[in-house]
Amino acid sequence: MKSLLLSTLLTATVGAVPSAQIKDGIIQGFTSNRVENFFGIPYADPPVDDLRLRKPRPLSKPLGTFDATSPPRICPQKAMAGDLPILDTWPESLSNILLSFNATAQNVGEDCLTVNVQRPVDTKADAKLPVLFWIFGGGFEQGATNTSDWSTLVTKSIEQGGVIVVAVNYRLNSFGFLGGKELKAEGETNLGLHDQRLGLEWVHENIEAFGGDPEKVTLWGQSAGSISVHNHLLINNGDNKSNRTGKPLFRSAIMDSGTSFDAEPVDSATAQAQYDFIVSHVGCESSAPSHSSLECLRKVPWQKIVDATNALPRFLSENGFFIDYVPRPDPSSSFFTAAKFNGSQPIVDVPLIVAHQEDEATTFLQATSGITSDAKLVAMLHQQFPTTPRDFRESL
Repeated sequence: MKSLLLSTLLTATVGAVPSAQIKDGIIQGFTSNRVENFFGIPYADPPVDDLRLRKPRPLSKPLGTFDATSPPRICPQKAMAGDLPILDTWPESLSNILLSFNATAQNVGEDCLTVNVQRPVDTKADAKLPVLFWIFGGGFEQGATNTSDWSTLVTKSIEQGGVIVVAVNYRLNSFGFLGGKELKAEGETNLGLHDQRLGLEWVHENIEAFGGDPEKVTLWGQSAGSISVHNHLLINNGDNKSNRTGKPLFRSAIMDSGTSFDAEPVDSATAQAQYDFIVSHVGCESSAPSHSSLECLRKVPWQKIVDATNALPRFLSENGFFIDYVPRPDPSSSFFTAAKFNGSQPIVDVPLIVAHQEDEATTFLQATSGITSDAKLVAMLHQQFPTTPRDFRESL
């Protein structure tokens, strides 16, 4: 059905192929109604083989003439919903929303670091339109740019002069937010945040070719994407300037359902236990001492890491909800030293809109329907916040 729809859209716009000349090549998209779409534009070298579990690297090869008319590849996903008996009491239309967290995605793979660009039809390269940089949510475990179509927003914006939306794909779960002393020792932590940051650098360098203004970029995210936006206010000790030009990468930010999310350090016992579990599950324990476990993880088939990731507790389960993957502070690097704004932490001074996504917390709370005693509640809180003193949790 998607292929048929895309074919119909392309057929209807033959002879009017929108394009943009960026430094890496010519990007060709397609027009649908009053929106020009450019899907799946690579902003980094594929993070595969030896580049797996490393910070993203800018494109090292030109794209030539790039066909940006197909939905982009989705980064590896983690199933998020466990056995929730309460769903049996829900109308199917509602229970299917949570069950969709376990749906098998198509076109999944590691080579997924891309951006989508959507702009008003007939936008000229010198239009200088403001830019929304969208970061999707999904608990840092799943999600993709193709889950949101910003055509309606872009169309409505035309009446006010127009806006360009750029959506970024970034690595998730074990591929983007795995912790442990091994990754810390190599300086390869919080890779998903590094992906987002490189995506912002791509916008800074290329959005003018699409008619956007690199000095009018607003970060915007929902849930984990919103937490990511908050993190970009703290990254590099509150410095939002480009590593290449020294100019700000964004001038404002919007956060929907997520701001500060405190987390233990990247080499904490919790993070290390997760790393050790993944290593054990894929069979990399025996790789030492001749080869490091991290070197082994870079050589195994990526699907084995997906299987190991899915063997961890589900985000939503009958025992509560558990966030396994989050950005974790790494004090050995200036990139992300703190996950929570504490008053003394430097933060980017830009205008903010902070809001909430209606009923998002309601979705999470369905997983706590089986928490029917104080002991079960304390156990859930302990798994989520293991270093918090037990007497403090019991006093809540």
